[in-house]
Parts: sequence; C-alpha cells; structure tokens
Amino acid sequence: MRIHVLLAALALGAPALASAPPAAPTDYANGFDLDTNVTAAAYRVTLDAPVYRQLQRSDLADMAVFNSAGQAVPQALERPRDDAALPAQRPLPFYAIAQQGAQIAGPLKLRVDAGGAVVQMETPAGAQEPDGSSAWIIDTGEERAGITSLRLTWDGAPEGFMRHARLETGSELGAWQPLAEATLADLERDGKRLVQDTLALGATPERYLRLRLDAGVGITLRTVLALSETKASTDTETLTAITATPEPDTGGWQLDTGGPLPVERIRVRLPADNDMAEFDILSRDAADRPWQPRGRVLAYRLKTGEALLEGGDAPVDLTRDRYWRLQPVGKERSAPAGEPRVAVGWTPDEVVFLARGGGPYTLAAGSGARQVEAQPLGSLWQALPGGASAVQVATLGGMRELGGATALERARAAIPWQRYLMWTLLLAAVAALALMARSLFRASAS
Repeated sequence: MRIHVLLAALALGAPALASAPPAAPTDYANGFDLDTNVTAAAYRVTLDAPVYRQLQRSDLADMAVFNSAGQAVPQALERPRDDAALPAQRPLPFYAIAQQGAQIAGPLKLRVDAGGAVVQMETPAGAQEPDGSSAWIIDTGEERAGITSLRLTWDGAPEGFMRHARLETGSELGAWQPLAEATLADLERDGKRLVQDTLALGATPERYLRLRLDAGVGITLRTVLALSETKASTDTETLTAITATPEPDTGGWQLDTGGPLPVERIRVRLPADNDMAEFDILSRDAADRPWQPRGRVLAYRLKTGEALLEGGDAPVDLTRDRYWRLQPVGKERSAPAGEPRVAVGWTPDEVVFLARGGGPYTLAAGSGARQVEAQPLGSLWQALPGGASAVQVATLGGMRELGGATALERARAAIPWQRYLMWTLLLAAVAALALMARSLFRASAS
C-alpha cells in the first residue's frame, strides 16, 4: 500500500516540479507600447535603436511581446524581405561641347526629332573641338523618372585625374538649372587605386543635362549610364554615428553601438584634408570575449581646389556584436590626423506576433534570466485568410519601465531543490520496490 501511495505522489508531483512559472512583463527591464490601429490576426513591428540598446543578448532572445493580460504571445524574429536588386542601367546619348579657352563655345546648333531626341549637334563656326573635352550635353530621353545617378567612363585622363563636376538640367537647351555637383577622380596612392565615377542626382532630371568639369586638361567621355535604384535598395538601411574612443596602447579606436545592432556596413571618414588610412575591422559581442576579424576599410579625404574625394565604406557580413575596433594596418603606417568619424549601417529586424488575447500589446526588452525560444511562424502567414497581407503593421511607442534594473540581473545558480527532490522520490520508489520484491521472495521461499 505504501509503495502505491509513493508512486502516485511521484506521478502527480513531477509535472509541477518540472514546470517553470510563465514569463511576465516584469521579467524585462523596459517595455515599448505597440500601436495597432487596425484589427488583424498578426502584426509586424520594425525595431529601432532604442529597443536594441535594451537588449542584453546578441541573439535577441531577451525580448517578448505581451498582451493586455500580461501573457506572452507567439512571436517570430524576421529579417526584412530583400526585394532590392542591382540598379537598372541604360546608356544615354551624349555630345561633346566645343570650347574656346575655359568658356563653352556657343550658340549651339542642334537638331531634334519629333520626340525631342537630339539627332545632330553642330559646333559654331571658328570653334575647334579638341581631342578631349570638359563639357557635354546628355539626353535622358522620355523615361527618366527613376534615374538616381549617372555613371561615367572616360579615356585620356592625366595621371592623378581629379576634377570637380557640375551637372545642370533643363527641359529646353539653354535654360539650365543646377542639379548636382561631385568630384570625378582616378588616382593611384600608396599602391591603392581610387576611382570616383558616379554622380548622384538627388532629384528627377529634366530632358536634357549639361555636364561641365572645372578647368583642366580635357578627357574623352566614352559612356554615360543612367542608374535607377528601387526604393527597397535605398531606403532600408539606417546609418548611425558611433563615437570612436582612442586606444593609446594600440593606436586604434573602439566603438560601442550600445546594443546588438545588425551591422552590415562600416563607414569611416577622416577629418583632415589629403589624408589616407587603412584599418582592420574587428568586433566582439562582450567586453571579455576575444576580437574577431570582420574585414578592412580604406579611408581617404583628398582635396584639390573645389574637388573633394572622400571615401571609406566597407561591407561586413551581418554581425550583431556590440563592440567594434578599428586598428590601423601595418606598423609603418601612421595614424590619421585627428579622430575619425565612424558610422555603422544596419537594417532593422522585424518582430511578427500573433494577436492572441486583447490589446494593447507591449514589446518587452532586456532580461538577465528570460530567453524566448524562436518559433517557426514563417509559413503560418500564408495560411492566414488573406495570406501575408493579413499581417498588419504595428508601430513602436514610448518606452516605459517594467522590471527595471532588477530584471537585468543574471539568474543566480540556485540550489536545484526540485531536481534533488525528484531524485529522492525516484530512489525511494526503487528502494520500496526492492523491499517489496525481497518480501515476496522470502514469502515464496517459506
């Protein structure tokens, strides 16, 4: 009878001992109100920098969505859908403009067809067109709404070519309005080739463009490509400036992003003109972890007259490490003059959650003890009425304290009394069974 009672107690008590209390909002340091104006079966919210700066884990597991009753709802972490493609490009017709000294010769004689396309250009009498030119007329054609930049190729550039370029636009030839300025360059320095061949427009051009270079030896323009980038390829990345803290012992700089931002690009800008420096890029997810190599970046800032050539962008594989380091390459290389300006490029994650229970919903972030297991919800959206379109957008509201600093404390290694009690019950049951078997054996022997 006693053994039956013991086994029954073990069976009833084991589930209770093994189960952990459900997560509560106060298990997390801070929360963000989620605005869900439209009723839906599921919602998608895009994270921002303040959310990342509350998180303690690089896998973002210390983050959960709760309903108005304080119950955690099913959620999944997703990367934004990558709809970006390589920029579409198409060649544009262009015509060199003859010059007289530093001035453009004129007036020009042009013939255009019924659609407005230039079919012939005649230089003024007495003007001679040199082998190289410094001014051109470009015809963008009828389909120009998506043009975001121009990419050029040229021949005949002198060694150390670096020229300031002005781009003007007009619906009629002769009525020019400023559109963009940039530096075109093809340089060789310290064994590195620096090429700048693209002009960003910033606005939709009119039918005609006029490209002019500042004073200098002319070049032979070979191609002009119109580049059109999709919204997805240009508007998803966030660029966040990070203070560079010098390391006197190494001559490098350390960066703290403040949280596990999904970094995919490092941008370095030098403060002084005519300076160049190359850096190794390293990162780690905690201050006590070893540094891991992530790539290399060449930063430069070259200026001649109005022409300024500046660069220093390096893509990196998506890394959620909080701490970064820039280490100058080579012992013989001197550090750049002044502190570099550094920014990280990152595309925010999205949290998709089911609308279980009533709103308002809260996104809780930052916990030293709680971890949310990833849930396979990716294929669920297609099963919802309306498919993926049934997932509505939720927006982040203001931050408020939930569990505060106490929630950030790591779970202490407490004595596992529940485990010890279960083992005690199991051993007691085994001993009782052995005693029962022994008693039965003696009874049968007698």
